[in-house]
Amino acid sequence: MGSTSHAADVDYSLRGTWEVQIDPGPAGGQDAPPFESTLPFGHSGVVTEATSRAPSSAGLGAWKRTGSNTFVFEVQKYRFDATGVYAGKTVITENVSLSGDGSYTGTAVTRIVNPAGTTVATFTSHTTGSKFRP
Repeated sequence: MGSTSHAADVDYSLRGTWEVQIDPGPAGGQDAPPFESTLPFGHSGVVTEATSRAPSSAGLGAWKRTGSNTFVFEVQKYRFDATGVYAGKTVITENVSLSGDGSYTGTAVTRIVNPAGTTVATFTSHTTGSKFRP
């Protein structure tokens, strides 16, 4: 029987469900508070997002591997004002790097898009993710 190294046991896979802490930093000239999202990454390259930040819909998008332990994904969600009227979209593009121990760090660029399709704000966030384990 051959032996396996510890490195061979490391799983650099984004597939699964992640709890992610987002620090949006100074967004639009004001420090926005950190918030959480839950992101399941499917085998077929589909990602969804449920977030603690309201008011918006769940996010839907796609992901792909960009290196041995790096990935990129994009999520789009619909935004609504306080009365429930459609206010545009939030489009998030995030690059993540897995550590292999069920955690990742990332940098996300968020675009706020009005109903006419014009980007009205852009900001960068820093993220840390932990993989859910049964």
